[in-house]
Amino acid sequence: MGWIDKLKNLFKKKDEKEEFPCHLQPPLPKNLLIYPSENRIVNGMDNTILNSIHIDKEVLAFDRIVIETKELNSILKDLMYSINSYENKKELNDEISLKIKNATMHGLELKNLLGILEEQYYNLLINNLKKMKKDVKSLIGNLESDKNRFIDLETELAKLVVYDYRLNSERNLNYEHEIKEEIKNNDLRNDIEKLNEMLIIIPELGEKIEHEDIIEDARILLQ
Repeated sequence: MGWIDKLKNLFKKKDEKEEFPCHLQPPLPKNLLIYPSENRIVNGMDNTILNSIHIDKEVLAFDRIVIETKELNSILKDLMYSINSYENKKELNDEISLKIKNATMHGLELKNLLGILEEQYYNLLINNLKKMKKDVKSLIGNLESDKNRFIDLETELAKLVVYDYRLNSERNLNYEHEIKEEIKNNDLRNDIEKLNEMLIIIPELGEKIEHEDIIEDARILLQ
């Protein structure tokens, strides 16, 4: 500080505030510092998670799922007709055996496609939403509920493999006796009816997936 400045300081009034050059301004007290709000930080982190989610509708292959569902539904209806018309005749045994074989083929293809849907849609969304700080439990709960309906359907589809092993003439030489026993105790009829009824969830949940936007719904909850 030069001598002129020193003289000025001697005659400065007590109520005058000392001025500092901009680059020498004293720091603000900590209690006056402005920090980003916790809510803004949380929303920023959650938005980063949402931005990282990419749903590829082509990978979900819903067109193929619909085709396999329609084909399986048609086969199961024909199979039920044969079961309900069953008499202990060779031609009906072979007819039922062939329909079981075809139902299993399309059922396994459908099961594989549903597995991809489960992984690339439901698990992808659920796992990422669970990382978020904001409460999105309602979205997660709805997704898990729909996913479990598909898992139940996959369980029923897997039963076709057991029937194919026992009732397919190419796999079991004693298939005629097995068919007769299955129709007698109603297990085959009950399982086929149940499976066919459960196929209705495919168009129902497919339409839901087509029109819902879970990521946008999650963004709304951040507001």
